[in-house]
Amino acid sequence: MPYSIRFTICLVLLALLNTVQCGLKNNDKFKIPKKSTTHTPTQSNTTTAPAAITEMAPAAQNETLPQNDGIVRDEVASEFLDLHTCRDSDTYSTDSLQDKCYYMSCDLHSGKYVRRKCPSSMSVPKYYMQNKDGTNGTTEHQHVPCIMPNRDCRPSYFDQGVERPVVLACGIDLVFAVDVSCSITDSNKLQIQKFLMSIADVITIGPLSTRIGIVSFSKKIFHVAFLNNTQNKFQYKRTIKQMNLVLEPGRSLRRDCGTSTNAALESVRLDYFTPRGGDRPDKPNILFVISDGLTKPEENKNLTIKEAKMLKKITPTYVMGLPNQRQVELNKRNVYIGDEEWYAIASKPENVFKMEFDTLTRKIAFLASQVCSVQN
Repeated sequence: MPYSIRFTICLVLLALLNTVQCGLKNNDKFKIPKKSTTHTPTQSNTTTAPAAITEMAPAAQNETLPQNDGIVRDEVASEFLDLHTCRDSDTYSTDSLQDKCYYMSCDLHSGKYVRRKCPSSMSVPKYYMQNKDGTNGTTEHQHVPCIMPNRDCRPSYFDQGVERPVVLACGIDLVFAVDVSCSITDSNKLQIQKFLMSIADVITIGPLSTRIGIVSFSKKIFHVAFLNNTQNKFQYKRTIKQMNLVLEPGRSLRRDCGTSTNAALESVRLDYFTPRGGDRPDKPNILFVISDGLTKPEENKNLTIKEAKMLKKITPTYVMGLPNQRQVELNKRNVYIGDEEWYAIASKPENVFKMEFDTLTRKIAFLASQVCSVQN
């Protein structure tokens, strides 16, 4: 091949090689952009800057903001504590509303504290709801903080889904006026004491049921118990055991014996059947007089009958008639010589009993059970 032809072929190959190199250098101009961009360099720079800021934001936030891990720290004031998140199911906290009947428990499923009610009759003690400086706050514990018994935290009938029951309180305001004078034999006095003790076994004694007052009398009157003094069966029985039924030591039968029935009835009216003495407006009054029916000195007999008439206006009156010791000593047939006073004191004739303690006990139990009121 002639030299001129070979030289021409070499020039053509060099031209083609130069063309290929130039195309590779300008290849970026023919690429398809991934996102819509503008052709100006200034606009291209502004679109890439926000992406860089977005990528840097989480790291910056982690460095500057406190970590919210749900852990309560004592040195932090209670109003800044975050008890809405938690990580351990065995973590408990006091109630954020400072309610002693509630506490906060960590719910691992949701990762948050939930408010729960303490077990029945249990509460969170006050010192659990305080910070180290004594201010109120929420504190974290590894056990349920309901450790103090508290009746205020008992669930109501409504909370239990139970309809509130109707509670009936049955009872009366009952007063005994007991003759302990010298004309009553010691054996009868012991029988009276036994009778008074038995009353507590057949009726309910309490603030909402039956209240019992006792005044004893001889020449003077003795306030054994007002209506609001005996709050239950045991207090009442203790009062009866301590009751003085015999003549005080050093007293003379001739000088100190007497039967002031009139004074006893007056005291019942003025001291017992009154609000100060424990009388209740919603309970009926009933008076039982236990006596041999002889007011001494006898000139006070009219005062006894007068007081009895005034008492009949406010209460039914019953009488337990006792035999007179003097008549027993004289072997008299009619040892019950107080009929006149008994029937004058009693509200009606059938309210007079003569040494019928068992019958009178049943009567009192019946009367107490007939008067009932609904308690809220």
